[in-house]
Amino acid sequence: MHTTHNTVAPVTADADPRPAFAPLQTTPIGPSTDPHHQLTDREARRLVNEVRTWARQFDAPDAKALVSAMNDMERLLSWVWTEIDESVLRLNLSATASTPERADSLRREAIGYLCRWNNRRPPNRG
Repeated sequence: MHTTHNTVAPVTADADPRPAFAPLQTTPIGPSTDPHHQLTDREARRLVNEVRTWARQFDAPDAKALVSAMNDMERLLSWVWTEIDESVLRLNLSATASTPERADSLRREAIGYLCRWNNRRPPNRG
């Protein structure tokens, strides 16, 4: 009687080992109610950079989309910071304007910048 044994040759994988990915770690910003915690454009920019840097370690469509989203977020943040800065500048200038009319004009411009960011129409002057 003849017995057949099935034998399987060991398989070796030549694939590179999966790289160790760093976990996402972001810098905490603290509670918004605590006056000792900074909540400025610097913290927002740092958070965007931390997420973007983390996502760049992956070679995957979702990671690339996240990097792109962080680039978009950085552009939006830059735009809002500019709008706020322009508004604050005009409010400061209105305090030392040469005439009441010029002060009023600068305040209207300041409100216009803030309304533009909030997608609101400036109030009618009446």
